[in-house]
Amino acid sequence: MPVNRADITVTQCGTTKSVAHLISGRDGQARITLPIGCYEATVATVPGGCSLGDPTPARVTVTETTEARASFRFHCA
Repeated sequence: MPVNRADITVTQCGTTKSVAHLISGRDGQARITLPIGCYEATVATVPGGCSLGDPTPARVTVTETTEARASFRFHCA
């Protein structure tokens, strides 16, 4: 089930330096173009009535030729 308005923070791997702040849309997705590198996406705030299945940050590596995706599982009432 898509989760609207999940608050997602993106940091560079191994740092606490935030490089992006995203809010998921009605389709449950949030998109951003990032430079080549390693990133961690963390759900900072979950919409009311939902909880995050696993709070572990999703690690993705962006390269010249690939699209990286991070997925999160939510439990909603």
